[in-house]
Amino acid sequence: MQANCQVVLYCRKSYNIVMEILRSKNKDRHGLFKRDYNLIKGALYLGYGINLKNSKNDKKYRIVDIYKSSDMRSTHLICLGRTRWGKTRFIERAIVDDIESGFSIFHIDPKMDYDGLEAILDAVIRTERVDDFMLFSPIYPEVSVNLNPFYQQIPDAISDIIKAMSPAGGEDFFREIAGELGKAVSTALYLEGANEIRFVDIFQYTSIDEIEKLYMRIERAPDDGDLVIGNTKVSKKQLKIDGLLAVKKLKDKDRTYWSKVNTTLELVLSQLSTGLVGEVFGKASGNPLLSAMMDAKPFIFTAVLGSLYLGKDPAGKVARMINAMHEKAYGFLYSKFGKLNPPISEYWDEGSVVIYDGAVEKINKVGGIGGYIHIFTQSFSDFKMNIGEERTKVFFDNADFMALSVIDYETAKYFSDASGTILKLRPMWDRINITAVPEMQPLIKPEYFMQMPKGAFHAFIEGSWYRGYSPMLLDRKRIIIEPLPYPEDRVIHHMANKYGISTQEASREIRKRDICYDYDFLMKEGLADLWID
Repeated sequence: MQANCQVVLYCRKSYNIVMEILRSKNKDRHGLFKRDYNLIKGALYLGYGINLKNSKNDKKYRIVDIYKSSDMRSTHLICLGRTRWGKTRFIERAIVDDIESGFSIFHIDPKMDYDGLEAILDAVIRTERVDDFMLFSPIYPEVSVNLNPFYQQIPDAISDIIKAMSPAGGEDFFREIAGELGKAVSTALYLEGANEIRFVDIFQYTSIDEIEKLYMRIERAPDDGDLVIGNTKVSKKQLKIDGLLAVKKLKDKDRTYWSKVNTTLELVLSQLSTGLVGEVFGKASGNPLLSAMMDAKPFIFTAVLGSLYLGKDPAGKVARMINAMHEKAYGFLYSKFGKLNPPISEYWDEGSVVIYDGAVEKINKVGGIGGYIHIFTQSFSDFKMNIGEERTKVFFDNADFMALSVIDYETAKYFSDASGTILKLRPMWDRINITAVPEMQPLIKPEYFMQMPKGAFHAFIEGSWYRGYSPMLLDRKRIIIEPLPYPEDRVIHHMANKYGISTQEASREIRKRDICYDYDFLMKEGLADLWID
């Protein structure tokens, strides 16, 4: 009981210290959790808007609240949008809702979002979930948990986690060398009786001479009986065979090759084993996140990495390794519990930085056991660049979409094609009359994905396409999704001037065709300001 009290006191102290740091930014902070929507526990609220295939009731748009229901959270969500267009504020609101729903939270923020961290901390206190909260941040080592990514991991898993340091689809060096090195060193240390492998232990072996010594150490190690590593029983004999094979692969590289990669290995060692990162990560022992997962305890874990402080490269390496480390625990959870209770809601901000090669396996396998993944990035091409076209297809085949205003035509065209087509009447104007020509058009044209104002989005959720707006926790403006009827006098003057007809003719045809209610036609005519009041 006393130990538990100490944990609670420590967490409250951590909360107070971090809140003091955040509030020292002199930010106006009032009414943060005022909602203008209903919180449905377990569901994900995206915003309010219209169902594009069932949008009108008579001549008025039917406004609906857009939720991803609790039963469908396992179909993950990919959110795309340009910088400063609302992604991070959506993450903030969604995490707060999931905290209130009692979910476990796994959140990676490679940047440093003060408002988001403040919102999470506030929600933790309000929901009395202080015991569940873990902050990992090299920027705030005085309140950060220490996190050893190799804690209770078998050598094969350690190899995979090391490989995740490399951006998905790049730097084969990590796949060829660093992964085998991690497997070989961890095997030797386990066979010699080590209870825990740390990052700093792995990368002490960066020359061919040290590899030769490593081979002899493994060869001399006894191989009778079994080892228990974490929750896995491993045969020492098989471990030894695998370790020798890993070292042999390294030995087969000539000395010239090793002289080329040595500098890179030492750079990685320096980045992750010294300074702020080394204190809480590279030299760390223990892993409270994995311990909580193995004990089936709920957790609220947020990794705030501060790439502006640490540098984009080391922050990206740490983000990907934490993500890969977290994946390894799911297999054990499934074998022990079947279904996760509570579910784990994951948020990957800066998805192009956080994605690693094994992320495809993660998104494929965790939905069925209660892992809900939400990935946020700028464009479709970010995925292709980092994990290739085939893996990108796997991501999008296993997720719903939410697209804020996007920055490139390829992304816009992808979503437009995915939205399908619809039969529409296209007005044809001449000086005498107007005719309506039926034609198949995209439900959402590519340019619409590129013209959205801040906070507005298109989303494919549970089989339907929506156009909507995502409010923040405290929304200081109101976006009108039902702006119609559009001011008729403006449309009259626009059509009369553009097509050289009288205002009377324009008025008659506009009313006849209900053009003031035809949102897509108005957008095409360049009257796109009807989103904002």
